[in-house]
Amino acid sequence: MTLGSAQAGFEDEELLLYGENSARLLSITRLSSGKRAAKELRSDLKALKCRCAQLAREYSGGGTIPPACEWLLDNHYLAAREGAQAYEDINSARRLPSGAEGIAIEQLCRGLLRSAGSKITPARIALFFEGCQSVYVLSRRELYLLLPMLRAVIIAELAELYSAGEYDNGDAIAAERLFSALRLLSSNDLSELLDKLDRTEQLFLTDPAGVYPLMSEKTRAHYKQELERLAKKRNVNEHHLAEHVLRLSRTSNGAERHIGHFLFTQPLGEKPKKRSGAAYIAVLLTLTVLSCILAGVAVKSFWAALLIPLPVYETIKTLLDTLLLRITPPAHIPRMELRRAYRSKDARSA
Repeated sequence: MTLGSAQAGFEDEELLLYGENSARLLSITRLSSGKRAAKELRSDLKALKCRCAQLAREYSGGGTIPPACEWLLDNHYLAAREGAQAYEDINSARRLPSGAEGIAIEQLCRGLLRSAGSKITPARIALFFEGCQSVYVLSRRELYLLLPMLRAVIIAELAELYSAGEYDNGDAIAAERLFSALRLLSSNDLSELLDKLDRTEQLFLTDPAGVYPLMSEKTRAHYKQELERLAKKRNVNEHHLAEHVLRLSRTSNGAERHIGHFLFTQPLGEKPKKRSGAAYIAVLLTLTVLSCILAGVAVKSFWAALLIPLPVYETIKTLLDTLLLRITPPAHIPRMELRRAYRSKDARSA
């Protein structure tokens, strides 16, 4: 059923409850990639392109263009552009909670589109997913895919709408709603909306040390990536792990009151394994000894093998360090957001 044949949408007070009920209907049984959804999106984009070309040929000689067809002819470029970007994001997604009816975030986006009708706004998107998260908390991966998947669901509705041969006024209204929703996603910066829906972000903003809210966007993202890594390693929910980190911080003193202490310095209260560098030294010495022996055998001189260890050691160390620098990711240096830091300082001085 397309949006055109659906109801106009729920009122704001009903949308929160509908989001909650939509989440309750989810049945998560496995983790899957976004390749299937990306393949379906590509098929929908191809169908829209073919239908647009067919309509362009049909009305190239003049005549009255039905309103629904006019919407596609005028706005197909928008669907193609937004769909192409959504395809890249969805196709590269991995480990997405899924069930028999597909990817969970995809099902929720379909529910949003059915419930919102013609009133798709950032506020109503937030309201629907706030209701969802009272039952099912979205992970960072799902939040990252929320907008791309919503674009894909809208394009799927458009493809279904234009699969028919004849169009009436109801189809024109549906086309207007769908293309307007797609334009909203294209022309608005919804990063603040995603931050509001990010339960981990909202928890970390209550950092007992008061440091996290003052950090740069990149540093805050690094904190959440580390939490995601820890959650994946322990096979637990990110949101529950964030609550655990916050509890540990609140019951600590000094520098340990900052949530970063229980993410990096002492992850989840456990002492990290210290790297002694023994493996590095062992590899370096082994390669040096073997190189000296091979050089001595090659020139058939015992004394040559005894005279070259120092230059061989320096050469191998340089090569080994270069290799390690290339394959080892650089350590992230936490940074404060200067504007936030100055604002906080001014508030304290006042």
